[in-house]
Amino acid sequence: MINPLKYLLRLFALERHSSGERQCIIPLEEVRAAAVFIDAAQPGADAAEVSVRDFFDSRNVELTVLKPSGPQLNYAGYMKRKFRMPGGTARHEDLFISLSDNPGDFAAEFESRCSPARFKVGRVQLSGEIFDMVVSPRGDERAGQDAVFGAISEYLLKIK
Repeated sequence: MINPLKYLLRLFALERHSSGERQCIIPLEEVRAAAVFIDAAQPGADAAEVSVRDFFDSRNVELTVLKPSGPQLNYAGYMKRKFRMPGGTARHEDLFISLSDNPGDFAAEFESRCSPARFKVGRVQLSGEIFDMVVSPRGDERAGQDAVFGAISEYLLKIK
């Protein structure tokens, strides 16, 4: 059970920072900036980061990688402002991808709900249907973040 104070802080943070941006599926050619949330606690996080950077760098897409660890999170469980917004400026991504498959990961949920992206992709749908596209392994399989990003990138290349 979550601490009631932490729960209230989370509700307040989501209310205050949630994005009101209208979402839709857009082709990769329209993406100028992207943000990718990587779960640093899962094995293979470094390999996933390399794949993400290679994919977007080869397409000249500005990339923000969000890979929080303990000291980067505040008491409520989401990333501190200086780590969420590199350079202190507001993010302006067109595409947001969450590689976290843990529905209890508040940092991933916060970034997903608060991202100003027009197109959002995730591994697990959150309440309120935050993601425009959900990519998950079949059945009970447990795929790493790198493998799931590979599948996501294939879909992104096919969207016209």
